[in-house]
Amino acid sequence: MNLYELTEEAKELRYLLEESGGELTPEIEAALNIHDATAADKLAGYGAIRAAWLAEVEGIKAEEARLAYRRKGLRKGVAKLEARAHEYLTASDKTEIKAGTFVFKTAKCAPALGDIDEAKVPGEYWVVPDAPPRIDRKALLEAAKANPIPGVEVVQRTRLVIK
Repeated sequence: MNLYELTEEAKELRYLLEESGGELTPEIEAALNIHDATAADKLAGYGAIRAAWLAEVEGIKAEEARLAYRRKGLRKGVAKLEARAHEYLTASDKTEIKAGTFVFKTAKCAPALGDIDEAKVPGEYWVVPDAPPRIDRKALLEAAKANPIPGVEVVQRTRLVIK
């Protein structure tokens, strides 16, 4: 008998008890004893399964944490390898090197703002919301690409591409 069937049986026993005016007849008492024993066994099984699943959940959490730590370490290692390869290509003034099945090359990134002397930035490039004013970097970059602005440096960086 499953727990759903035991629940239905408990409802029937409660109904029979109410019908008898709350009087516990020998038949109802025997049925209740059998029902309670069966339900206790079933619930003990449910409890065991629940405990096992909770233990498995904790094990999975621990494994997730271990794998996340490993993933982060591997990503850092990849970033270091790429940075060293990019450094070498930049230092050796090479833009492409074929290395076995891989091609290491540098590619130009979109121009970006470098160092900015905020005191020299014209007022038209400042955004003044309710909070402290800040520089509209996008508008400033577009203007500085078109015409040099004192105190604003436009830099052209490269990035590493591995195919």
